[in-house]
Amino acid sequence: VLIIDHYAPQPDRDAGSRTMWQFIRMFLHRGFAVKFWPENLHNDPAYVPPLQQLGVEVIYGAEYRRGFAQWIGEHADDIDCVLLSRPHIAVDFIDDLRRHSHAPLLYYGHDVHYLRIEDQLRLQPDDKALRALCEKTRRLEQRIWKAVDVVYYPSALETAHVRTWLDQHAPAVRCHTVAAYAYDALPD
Repeated sequence: VLIIDHYAPQPDRDAGSRTMWQFIRMFLHRGFAVKFWPENLHNDPAYVPPLQQLGVEVIYGAEYRRGFAQWIGEHADDIDCVLLSRPHIAVDFIDDLRRHSHAPLLYYGHDVHYLRIEDQLRLQPDDKALRALCEKTRRLEQRIWKAVDVVYYPSALETAHVRTWLDQHAPAVRCHTVAAYAYDALPD
């Protein structure tokens, strides 16, 4: 399993990282080899070693900058599926994954970002910049939903919202609720 996220999970700092950490542990527990591509390619001295101690191959370093297409082209046969996370990160990898790999693309949305921004707009209805951000984010998320094979969200309400959109625009894409595993043990 190749997992792509913004940086090595920091499960003691944010809920999204905690969820990704738990996905990694679940895949390992089920016998998958896990490769992790942090978008920032940083070898975080506090958070990369715990992943490596679990057996996760973490790809990092300047030699990989602008080199994802080449890397996935060379390693595509080793990848059975890809888990993408966060819309602003996922969008930059989908085309290269589709071009060089036949692995199913899974997308875990920590929340439907544009719905959160819509909630904020109810409190700030005259904020034109926020309205533009909401529209840009909606288009981005919908583009990702349409481009992957399976979409996951932690809330049944979010999953139902996405399923309704997919039924009209990409009915072959599957959509499921996977609750965040927020109470599992953290790394030492």
